[in-house]
Amino acid sequence: MNIAVSIIIPVYNAGDFLRKGLDSCVNQTLQNIEIICVNDASTDQSAEVIQEYVNKYPEKVILLTLTQNSGDGGARNQGILHARGEYLCFMDSDDYLDIHLCEDIYKEAKKQDADMVFYDFIRMEGGQEYPSELIGQEEIDCWHQLIGRAVWLQMIKREIILKHKLLMPENILNPDEAITPLWKYYAKKRCKVQKPYYYYVNRAGSLMNETSVRSVISPITDVVPCRYQIMQEKGLLKQYTAESDFMIAKDISGAFMRLWKLNYRLTMDELFAIRRKLEVLDGHILDESLMDWNLSCAEKNIVKDFLYCPEKFAEKNYDYASFVKMQIEEGMDRNTEAGIKDILSTLQQKFGKRIAVWGVGEVGIPLISTLIRMGYDFQVYDNTKHGQEIWKDAHKYIHAFEDLEQDEIDVVLVASTIYYRAIEKQIHGTYADIAVVDFMRMIRQSAPKWRRHDTSLSHQKDESAHNI
Repeated sequence: MNIAVSIIIPVYNAGDFLRKGLDSCVNQTLQNIEIICVNDASTDQSAEVIQEYVNKYPEKVILLTLTQNSGDGGARNQGILHARGEYLCFMDSDDYLDIHLCEDIYKEAKKQDADMVFYDFIRMEGGQEYPSELIGQEEIDCWHQLIGRAVWLQMIKREIILKHKLLMPENILNPDEAITPLWKYYAKKRCKVQKPYYYYVNRAGSLMNETSVRSVISPITDVVPCRYQIMQEKGLLKQYTAESDFMIAKDISGAFMRLWKLNYRLTMDELFAIRRKLEVLDGHILDESLMDWNLSCAEKNIVKDFLYCPEKFAEKNYDYASFVKMQIEEGMDRNTEAGIKDILSTLQQKFGKRIAVWGVGEVGIPLISTLIRMGYDFQVYDNTKHGQEIWKDAHKYIHAFEDLEQDEIDVVLVASTIYYRAIEKQIHGTYADIAVVDFMRMIRQSAPKWRRHDTSLSHQKDESAHNI
């Protein structure tokens, strides 16, 4: 039997929660699949759990055993090298799949003759489901966004990885973020299915939630230099400098924000040791053309201070409070204002004048500051921070969900793409007449068209998939 899809699962000490994911794999509606579980030298009962499934489903489940721990990258590589499927998809051991994933995505790949098919996911957090759509079909050519960085958000032809030597880096943390964004460059055709098929479980204690300094700064110390070197070796930087630099900036700013949230202050020696990991970037000036529509001014300034003048970065003694203060003071780049003005004019003409921003997190704060700077009258809402006063000089208060009706809001501008679908569902469940939009996506789409570029090396225009 020809194998259509190989599901690759790296497993390390996941015995307590592995069964739910394996059940979702063995119950896939597509029959000609294989499930490759790579036991990465686990010290718990993981091997025994996998063996149960091998015994019960010998035609589907394969156990590969590594005697030495090689990390997610090494484990996934062994799965890729042993896979027989035409296409590959990936699952983390604490997550699970929609049982229709393989069938629906494989059919769409064959129908579109696509090398890669992306799909959406559901974030499971605190027992709640948050459907997440990182980009839409209309952004199929804007691959500098988040999609594609998580290895489990796509199905890819196995030959793409093998032919172009795109295996995972080994012996680094977060290896998928170093190599997965590069896969798309070698895919002649890509498409996206607008439906969530992957359940991402935000589990306390999982590898992705480790709070050691080593893990928090790994995007800077591991991912950035590794990905940059690979792009350099493969001759990708000349054509994709702006996209590479956007990913660099996002990794650096994200790592520092997470570090500050943990109230960890780097010593001078630690800071300069981290900067030395990026010697490959010495003398490189970032192309900011994709950053203006994706990062706040504070994020960009932090990155430039760290890269260009680490002494200045150290002197400023950044922490999370000072970062939030910068977000409030500086907002978003002024290059975005013309697009924001056009978007709001269209929305208000269509739905009504009374607008609200939903979300006061790291994306919402600079958006709110920008709208205040531009002179707009609006309300601010958030599910968890309501009742607080913000921007006292602007008399802005955070309202609760229940205030939507009395405030007679016409349009809600959601600041978080990750939580947009969940907020839309929450609002429309009670107030069906209120328009709810993913405002940050609309801002990205307002970027000048020349900033949108085809990221396939073949320069073949992509066609997005229809809803399934």
